[in-house]
Amino acid sequence: MSTNRRHSLQHQLVTDAARAAFGDAAALGLTETQAAALYLHRAGLNVFPLPYAKKTPWRGYQYKQFRYARPRESDIEIMFGGEPCNIAVQTGRVSGNLLVIDAESHPRFGEVMAAVSRAGVPLWAVSTHRGGHVYLRCADGEVQNIGPGASDTMPDVEVHGHSRYVLGPESRHPEGTIYTLERRECDEPPTVTLDQLREIFPGLPFKLASRTRSTSRRQDLNERTVRLIQGRIPVGERNNQLYTSARELLARGWDEDAARHQLVTGAVRCGYDERAALATFQSAVKNHYRDQREHTPTRKPATADPSALWHLAAQWATGEAWTGRSGSTDRAVFLALCERLRLEHPDATAGQRVSWRASVRELSELTGHTIATVSAALKRLQDRKAVRLAHRSQAGYRYTFGDAVRLSVSAAGDGAADTDSSAGECITRTLYTDASNSVLIIHSTHPAFDRIALGVNAAGVLAVLLGAGDPLMPTAISRAAGLTVWKVRTALERLERWRLAERVDAGWIASVDADQLVERLDDVAIESGALEAVRARREKHQDDRADRLLNIVRRARGMHPRPVSRDVSTGLQVLASRLSTRNSARPAARVRQGQQADPQ
Repeated sequence: MSTNRRHSLQHQLVTDAARAAFGDAAALGLTETQAAALYLHRAGLNVFPLPYAKKTPWRGYQYKQFRYARPRESDIEIMFGGEPCNIAVQTGRVSGNLLVIDAESHPRFGEVMAAVSRAGVPLWAVSTHRGGHVYLRCADGEVQNIGPGASDTMPDVEVHGHSRYVLGPESRHPEGTIYTLERRECDEPPTVTLDQLREIFPGLPFKLASRTRSTSRRQDLNERTVRLIQGRIPVGERNNQLYTSARELLARGWDEDAARHQLVTGAVRCGYDERAALATFQSAVKNHYRDQREHTPTRKPATADPSALWHLAAQWATGEAWTGRSGSTDRAVFLALCERLRLEHPDATAGQRVSWRASVRELSELTGHTIATVSAALKRLQDRKAVRLAHRSQAGYRYTFGDAVRLSVSAAGDGAADTDSSAGECITRTLYTDASNSVLIIHSTHPAFDRIALGVNAAGVLAVLLGAGDPLMPTAISRAAGLTVWKVRTALERLERWRLAERVDAGWIASVDADQLVERLDDVAIESGALEAVRARREKHQDDRADRLLNIVRRARGMHPRPVSRDVSTGLQVLASRLSTRNSARPAARVRQGQQADPQ
């Protein structure tokens, strides 16, 4: 047996230390690398393989795709099987806003761990070649990277937060050191707020990445609320804890949508049904505003910058005429692009040259249309010069607005936004008004406007009705919404069916106030089954992304392609047979044609 082969087998033996560190994962008969990768994945971290004893990826490896999607748990064993490999841990949003404090020396590593322990935060620490990594999650969003030398008191400390990766435990450093899980005082990296990070490490200039905004107002989160966000509340206590935590965060000044994202996502991690979690959260919201009625008579959205680029682009789309059979689809896809812009660059203003990432699957989840429909709409939007493809890479497509989009800052007044900025979550919506309260723009990206519920055109029609002071006839609504009369009538029928609009003698009026709209749309999304449809669509796209990630790893590691299912394989065989028969008939046809054309 060669030395390399012997070393490979020794590396794959699961030691007692690995069993103690990774528990059940190591007891499944996996290698140490597979057990560590599976444990990290179950802790909510995004992991992918790298060449053994290296920090750099294979040539042509599309590892940047792991910034936006996670593999399935069932694929981890395959990805990290075969020859030994290193484990890369992706930081940022895809790993639950993970940030890694990287100490470049062992004494500094000890100081970092001591600072975290003094703050009462559990430790999740990995020993590295020269120092160590401390894993944390930020409840406020994705943390910006901090390079070495940014702090006078800690010049040898880095922070990896946005779109970076680090080597995980059981990885081998190029100089031979094996990374080990040094301290683990909780099941997954602990969650802290941005204010807590600044208190623990006062010398480091912590701030959020440009694509995220701070959501919390207070740092002293209740311990059980933190456990709920982490998904560690046992069965039987989830509903009560969700209600209690929601009341707590709302009373402390949290934005309603930020609280919904954190708590409902955590409840789902605990195994709680998403619809039940949303209903419990809404109950807490109702009681909160009822108790605060003398101070807060209505649920007013937070103020939005009227010069925000996404705001002005959405206004342009609402006033633009979208004619033809595909007009409504094109407008919905354009508004979904505005939503993607808001999520990545919420503070971008008119005049700035920015681009933003948007995949067809993300736009499909926002609009409710199929991937093929979204792709065709993007092509039409580019032909119309409404959007332009700015950049294409392995990380995806990036877009910017085209010459046809004319933005006027003076035309926009004071706005208000009521948004759920959780990318990939079920409910996403945006509404705001101008200074005179005469224009209300409702993004059709809310699940209630799915085709099985209200339909995409109902968003524009409802916006016109809410902004009008008097009843309107379908013809007037058609001119204001930029839709055909037939589309307006169809949308009105659906709005009436869900008690959002009603017919009076002088025309049509809205049956809901603007400050109650969000709650009513949530009810429509749940009762109509649109929320379930959005969830099923999102899960299908997650499977598609997971398949893509697995194939990327297989190609990079030289593995066999993923086996095709029996049904697909049979279909491919039938198709090949038909093509073979068709091709075998073509030469004979050419001979006959040649004989007829040539008298000889």
